[in-house]
Amino acid sequence: MTVKKFTVPEYEEAGFDRAWIQRKSRIVTPRDYRDIFRLAHWLQVPAEYLVGMASEYDNKPPWEVASRASLDFFFKRHPEGGEATRYRDDFEQHLAAQTEAAPRTAATWAAWFDGFQRGRARERAEAQRLEGSVAENEKP
Repeated sequence: MTVKKFTVPEYEEAGFDRAWIQRKSRIVTPRDYRDIFRLAHWLQVPAEYLVGMASEYDNKPPWEVASRASLDFFFKRHPEGGEATRYRDDFEQHLAAQTEAAPRTAATWAAWFDGFQRGRARERAEAQRLEGSVAENEKP
């Protein structure tokens, strides 16, 4: 799996409180809950995932959690995410077809969406050309 593993110094350098980095022995809540959203944005995952309230990720392999979490992040936070939500089924089918090769970052999902949109534009242009040629052949 090629998901980046962040080190404690990287978290600290990004301005996150070291005490909040979770350990299995005890849970330390953040001093400022805005840190949850900052950390979620930095990691490109939904904030619900960080606080254990994203049950849709339970019992999934790490690659699928990374793909689905970054897809949810893309829909919520990326400038093109709002437009892309109309095609959620297509994104889900892409994830199902690609499995472990599916995108794992919002930027990669955005690039995939760009390719998807280009393909749709090409398809529309071809359909218009075909309709135009059919209309010309029907002229007396």
